[in-house]
Amino acid sequence: MATLVTHFVVGSSTALPFCRSRMITEAVRPWAFVVSAGLLAVLPDLDTAYMSWVPYEDFLGHRGFWHSPFVLAFLSIVLAAFIGGLVRQVSGRVVLLLGATWAAASVSHSLLDALTDGGLGVMMFFPFSQERFFFAWQPIHVARIGLAGALDSFARVFPSELPFCVAAAAIGGAGYVAYRRKNG
Repeated sequence: MATLVTHFVVGSSTALPFCRSRMITEAVRPWAFVVSAGLLAVLPDLDTAYMSWVPYEDFLGHRGFWHSPFVLAFLSIVLAAFIGGLVRQVSGRVVLLLGATWAAASVSHSLLDALTDGGLGVMMFFPFSQERFFFAWQPIHVARIGLAGALDSFARVFPSELPFCVAAAAIGGAGYVAYRRKNG
């Protein structure tokens, strides 16, 4: 897996261009929007918490069901509808922007994991297939699962992740600056 730091940076960067949008600020504070996108990008790795009970290769194992882009996008849209409808009354356009941004952030997790050089792959096409896939290009070294493993392999793994963090932050930052220039 890619490290939690990388998942958070890439996920939160997806929200940067829209964080000051009037539509978004109707529903959530800008900082909360960015942080929530980062947290949603980290969320799929909660499946490692029960790995001692569920085998890695199982449907519910690591990089299985909870890494499916379909599942992650669906949950992001449900969360956006909840925030938009129950917490504050906002328009459907706001819910759509929240859901789309959070979906992009959470799905970035699966895409990054599919770029790693280890493991069994990611269940990318569930509910249509339970097969796991990697991309042909796998530039990210896989991090060991667990806190001790993550700390142990951080020095080896993070340099391979750094270009993705920098690119995501640069694109997100450029989007933020462009939005601010256009809308003041």
